[in-house]
Amino acid sequence: MNLFIGRELYPVNINEEIVKKELFCPFLPVVTYKDEEINKLVREISKREKGLSLYVFTRDVAWAKRTMQRMQFGGGCINEVCLHLMVKGVPFNGVGHSGMGAYHGEWGFREFTHPQTVLIGSTRFNLPMREHPYSKKWKGKMIQKNDIEFSLITNK
Repeated sequence: MNLFIGRELYPVNINEEIVKKELFCPFLPVVTYKDEEINKLVREISKREKGLSLYVFTRDVAWAKRTMQRMQFGGGCINEVCLHLMVKGVPFNGVGHSGMGAYHGEWGFREFTHPQTVLIGSTRFNLPMREHPYSKKWKGKMIQKNDIEFSLITNK
């Protein structure tokens, strides 16, 4: 027996439980709204945890871009779903509740590594002019050299 269950749930009210939670399942709840209700919709979505993805379907791509700029989410698509996860060279990321950070290629390398700078100084040689308190000799030379008010740096 072959059985297929549709993955789109349409139409869904924005206050239904399935819309309130981040989903990791093959269901896509579709919330419809009228153009004049967009401010209400953005306010409602902004009250919730930030989603991993945001998908907007419209004929007006400029409007979709403006709307998406008002919201926080990990990644998204206009008139598509999930394809942003497959684009080489761009990060897959979350924000807030859906996870902080990014991965995929270089983004993953940067996210999961922590470059550090470590300088090894000499134990045999040290310039007294580098360390506080400064002698009058070094104060004079540094003021002369850098033309600065050295007392601001040393608090004297």
